[in-house]
Amino acid sequence: MDPLERSSPDDNDEKPSKKGAAVFLLQVANILGWYWANGMNGIEMQSFAGGQANEGSAKHASAKSLKFLHTLAVTSFITCLQLLMGAWMGRVLLFGLNRKLSWRQATSTHWWLLSVLHAVGSLATNLGFMHGKASSIQLLKLLEPFETLGLSLLFFREGTINEGVASSMLLVVGAATSLLKIQTTKTSRLAVVFAVLSGLSLSARNVLQRKHLSSVHESFQSVSKLERSIIQFTLLSFYSGIGLGSVSAILFSVIHPNIVSLPIGIVFWHPIYNVLSMIALGFSSALTHSLLNAGKR
Repeated sequence: MDPLERSSPDDNDEKPSKKGAAVFLLQVANILGWYWANGMNGIEMQSFAGGQANEGSAKHASAKSLKFLHTLAVTSFITCLQLLMGAWMGRVLLFGLNRKLSWRQATSTHWWLLSVLHAVGSLATNLGFMHGKASSIQLLKLLEPFETLGLSLLFFREGTINEGVASSMLLVVGAATSLLKIQTTKTSRLAVVFAVLSGLSLSARNVLQRKHLSSVHESFQSVSKLERSIIQFTLLSFYSGIGLGSVSAILFSVIHPNIVSLPIGIVFWHPIYNVLSMIALGFSSALTHSLLNAGKR
């Protein structure tokens, strides 16, 4: 072979750089898809909440507690459908990525606490939409990066709170408060409570999930990051969906709520944005993920 035709070290270096660029572009596309699907889910939930609120008010006009239980029953049912659809979607994706991966192998990484936090966070997010405007909920959830940082410090002594972090926190809180005050409609207290509960639950899930994945059995580490992310998404969706299905069944047997209409998008957009969110978490730290989460708002 002519020496001039031999590949040089520079040619060999090009392949990793091209691969890295392709991975980066895919990650950017994943984040953009996550943002778009999340926005569509918010629109669908807000539209559904408007019609359902009128139904609950008409049926339980004289009893606030019954109206709340009506909303809780309907929201738990919707959230259950969204989560179980996510579990089915995740299983299909896993089958396409790795047909040799068994359900038993996937469930070996399951931790019940993560499913509880995922169920509470998903339900609280949807209840926030049911009791308040989507824009108000998104503003309140701007606090997630600080909740994530605080939980990382509390559980694992990771991260630091310096003057820059403290000033950023004050700036975000001040901006969110100002934007909430200038809105024409008053934000419901229940919407605030559920938005904060959602942020805390999902932030705790992300922090604990990153630690949990790093401590699973070594034989499972051979699975790619993408597969691990989808496995976690599938498990969390399945077990939290089953749990909320039980809660919904109990509430329906007591309240007998009416669901005025069920747009197909409300069932599909939620799992789509959640699986893309989980993939983003698989390639980043919990704090970076929370900052990306804040960016979409």
